[in-house]
Amino acid sequence: MWGLCSALLAAIALPPVGLPVAGAVSLVPLLLHAQRHGTWSAALQGTVFGTVLGSHVYLGALGYELRTFIAAVALTTLLCAAAAAITARLSTRPRPLPLLLVPPAWVLVELAAEQAGLPFSFALLLSGKPAWLAPAALGGHHLVTLLLVSFQVLLARSPGQSGSSACRWSPALLAAVISAAPADKPPVAHRAPRPQISVAVMQTDIPPRETAAPAARNALEELTARRAEMARRATGSGSRPDLLIWPEIPFGQYEFRRRDGSPAAALARKLRTAMLVAAPDLAPDGTLFNAVFSIAGSGRVLHRHVKQRNIPFLESAYGTRAGLRPHSGLPGRPGSLVCFESAFDAIPARLAGTGAGFLVVAGNDAYAGPSFLSLLHRETARLRAVETGRTIALAANGGPSAIIGPDGTTRAELERFHSGRIIAAVEPRAESTLFTRYRVPWHALFWLAGMASILAALVRVRRGKRGRRASAARAASTLLLALAALPLCLAQSAWSRQEYLARHLAPGDRPLADFVPELAPEQNDYSHLRAGDPDAAFAGALAYLLRSHGLPETRDSVTRRIRLLSRTGTGDPDIETLNASYGFGTMIVDREALPRATPARPALAELHSGETVVVRAFDAGRVLLFSPLRGRELAIRTPAFLSAWHGKLLFLVTPARPWDGAPG
Repeated sequence: MWGLCSALLAAIALPPVGLPVAGAVSLVPLLLHAQRHGTWSAALQGTVFGTVLGSHVYLGALGYELRTFIAAVALTTLLCAAAAAITARLSTRPRPLPLLLVPPAWVLVELAAEQAGLPFSFALLLSGKPAWLAPAALGGHHLVTLLLVSFQVLLARSPGQSGSSACRWSPALLAAVISAAPADKPPVAHRAPRPQISVAVMQTDIPPRETAAPAARNALEELTARRAEMARRATGSGSRPDLLIWPEIPFGQYEFRRRDGSPAAALARKLRTAMLVAAPDLAPDGTLFNAVFSIAGSGRVLHRHVKQRNIPFLESAYGTRAGLRPHSGLPGRPGSLVCFESAFDAIPARLAGTGAGFLVVAGNDAYAGPSFLSLLHRETARLRAVETGRTIALAANGGPSAIIGPDGTTRAELERFHSGRIIAAVEPRAESTLFTRYRVPWHALFWLAGMASILAALVRVRRGKRGRRASAARAASTLLLALAALPLCLAQSAWSRQEYLARHLAPGDRPLADFVPELAPEQNDYSHLRAGDPDAAFAGALAYLLRSHGLPETRDSVTRRIRLLSRTGTGDPDIETLNASYGFGTMIVDREALPRATPARPALAELHSGETVVVRAFDAGRVLLFSPLRGRELAIRTPAFLSAWHGKLLFLVTPARPWDGAPG
């Protein structure tokens, strides 16, 4: 029950409830149990704590595979169990060693989770009170966790201390006073007003299945029309903002590689307003990037920020580029963060250290669906604001979008599952916080302190071991309690999932709610690519590739291009000439090189029957392809595909752009 009580308090402290008073004492039940029982018993309670808390946070998200979140829950459980076991071992040491050694052990949990790619911080338990996050400006969110756990260790040990009642209960009294203090808005020293710029944070509400749709749809055209309408409203309200900020909407079309320029750049030129636009990008060498492009009011693309930290397993096809700098050509010198990388402190601190006046987070939180991950993403942005001393403009597809001040307070916010905009004034800053100047020494100190805690826990104590051993029956009942909590978390996820689907999908679409494109091929319109013979199938397949690179081509338009080139030449144009007429090069990969060139973007393949198909994904188990002759997508076993395939893959090579030569 002790671990379950701590998990429930932590869940109450996190969104959507967001009660930081519960977070200030959430670990006390678990710490009380750990200091009174043996190592194995404490580890079992830590297992309950980690399982319930991880299930509450991660399960229920749409758009990702369930096994990914099960792995996240399992890692959270393992780390929390280890921290509880270490706490029990350290509690046998004489005072004040437990107070000095237990908090670094819990900070080590966060550090280990970060190394595994899991954004995890107990400082989020206090995010509802921005003033309580103030130490993050000194030592980052790990320092907030250190102070939080230190306070709770002191609180857990106070009832058993010898001495007067005042000594025993003074920590509890202090906790009550701090929790009741109206600290939502910490006092700010009077100073001269700073220069301000006006930014418009745009929040789209495009469901995950639409963003996951293949390039055969007219997704880029739809997005361009939506951007134009939203931008018209934002710039036509009387006060024109200095900067428009768009969320991450990964339609998988490389609009900044078009020969005639990006539609977003054309929109910026038409409105005479600078923009930050998140979009996929494909380098000439075939490397795929998540990126944010800065566009001047003249329509010129100034800079590309490449996402530096991709989601493990889910974004393995995306690359990174060395180099990190703010968008110096835009008002206020904003520094860009793409979704997941804002959950860690390294990249925001480096951007602030290189002169970013404020930070922009472009996210696609619609993939989180009805889960609480999008709300936690907003809370991690709050931590980044305090750590860097910078205002953060969070633009999220699906929401919530927000303007968060340097002190962690939310100045403006949009609700989830709505489209809208925030127009607000932002104060660019140049000064650094202590954390951004000394982040590496702080992290080294936390690592050393955490390892010292583990070593101290491994050293045996010569005197008799305190605490009771966990019997087999007690261990079984504790684990059963953790398993019994899982159905409750799954029921909560199922309920919120149905509420989300009722809002976004028609009743007949709900069984196809996993938003995996191959599960719902009838949702995609392939009428402009369907073919009745092998020649037309080639034109339809090539049109698919061209659409993935941002060109609004159809089977008929490609056929007309082939006929036009045939009239001007001596015969039918070869594939290199045809691709060059669209501004693309050609790369051909044979069967032997296939294991080293798994397509991260569509490629053409010719079958023995003469049919040309589009390979959308390829692995050892199956191949996902689009067949123009059938007018739909197919998922077939890899051996069957290999036996019917000539053995060549043809890719389009995108033209080089100015940002390809400069890192990041």
